[in-house]
Amino acid sequence: MKGKEKRAVFSPLTCGVSLCVITDNDYCVPTIVSLTSAKRNKRRESHYRVHIIQCRVNSFYLHKFRELDAPDFEIIIHDGDIEKYEWVRVKGHVPITVMLKLDIASHLSNEGRTLYIDGDTIIKDDLTDLFYTDLEGAPIAAVRDIGGELKQKYGEKIGVKKYYNAGILLIDLDLFREEKAQAGLLKKQMNAPDEWLCLEQDNLNTYFNGRIKELPFRYNALIPMCLNRFYNYNIEDINAFYGTMYSSMEEAENDAAIIHFAGESWARPWNVICGSYSNIWQHYYDISPIRDQWLKLHIDLASIHSIREEMSALENRAMAYTQKYVWDMHEKCSENSGCLSTRVYKLFSCIPILKIIRDERHTGYYLFCLIPIISFHR
Repeated sequence: MKGKEKRAVFSPLTCGVSLCVITDNDYCVPTIVSLTSAKRNKRRESHYRVHIIQCRVNSFYLHKFRELDAPDFEIIIHDGDIEKYEWVRVKGHVPITVMLKLDIASHLSNEGRTLYIDGDTIIKDDLTDLFYTDLEGAPIAAVRDIGGELKQKYGEKIGVKKYYNAGILLIDLDLFREEKAQAGLLKKQMNAPDEWLCLEQDNLNTYFNGRIKELPFRYNALIPMCLNRFYNYNIEDINAFYGTMYSSMEEAENDAAIIHFAGESWARPWNVICGSYSNIWQHYYDISPIRDQWLKLHIDLASIHSIREEMSALENRAMAYTQKYVWDMHEKCSENSGCLSTRVYKLFSCIPILKIIRDERHTGYYLFCLIPIISFHR
């Protein structure tokens, strides 16, 4: 009961918001950009304590993290020990540093709860409401993973009905410590079966099976993954899976508090030119402490192929529109011979223009056609 009484006194007025991120040297750039977005989009009255568990991060990046420090945005750096997890079998894209999630309760010894957020995110809203979500006795809260559950069948492989993404976790640290969950998770990881492909994510899903509070989609919007050709989920798929009622993908994007470039996101904007949501990510990069650092971006051939397909489709639509426009004008000329000549004097062919269209999801290079220039003789 003592632990429950302690957890009941959480209040935005007295506790502020505790955030936690984990990074190694290779993941500092997106993590700094993510924290920049959190700092920029929090409410003025909100107070964040940002705990950074770092592993082998050089002094340059540590200095850049500290540049984010402010009276209402405290930066607290912890040294993570990744060597004790070197026995873990790494599979696929998941880095070994994710195992440090199991150590959060011991590092954040003065916190009763924390909100863990992966570094491959953009935070678009204040996190206070999320942080003070009623956990209803659950040790953690998370958002279900639509791709992992439906496409990859991770839940079936590890024996759980609902499969949650561990990129955003609201953690009751008091309960973690009471139940000695850190030791239990470590023991379970040591006996991990071959079916576990996502390391700590599979561990958390099995260890806390049936005790994970489900969070709304907007707190871990896996939209970049949904747009991936491998998954190719539309807004109807998202609504059916999460019980949302979005009218369009744009509405889901606007409602998202956290956009997550999860796992198989095909074009992460800090890795490729014209990446998924490159413009919104670039915006926060440009105001971040590492804005002057040169990014080594490569060209994603799948993106280029997609742009070519869109260019071809747009060109065909423009041609069809032009032909219809000319024909309609010709008929109007015939019907109104008193006003316009029945003869179109001159029709210039479509002029191809290379145009750059930028939105929150990507930067596209398109071949457009101008409306033909038409001159009429009375």
